[in-house]
Amino acid sequence: MNNPTNFGGITGTIVSPITQKNPQGSLTVTEFRVKPVGSSDDESALPLTAYNGIGNNILTRYNQGDTISVTFRLRYKTWETADGARRSRYEIVVTDNPTTIRLGESSRAQRADAEAKKEVVAAS
Repeated sequence: MNNPTNFGGITGTIVSPITQKNPQGSLTVTEFRVKPVGSSDDESALPLTAYNGIGNNILTRYNQGDTISVTFRLRYKTWETADGARRSRYEIVVTDNPTTIRLGESSRAQRADAEAKKEVVAAS
């Protein structure tokens, strides 16, 4: 049974580059930071994580500067370092494809659409 307090939504602006890594070969991890709308200047941006297909969609569609709305779940991770120290942290995991609120100067999707239109015009 899902605990509804582990889920939520954030609307904010992407304030970091969107990075992707593949630490286990088949798992794709996409990470970026979002500054929530209405947050004060002294508040930090929130680190978000997306896995596999959702992360791929974020990487290809959005840029730093885009304002998006995402749904998430909290995930609590624990591990032990090489020297035996226990560590833990909360992870904010994006659970669905974001909704575009406002695109920055030119999102990747907009650039791809513009390039496709240029190719169609050039081919005519």
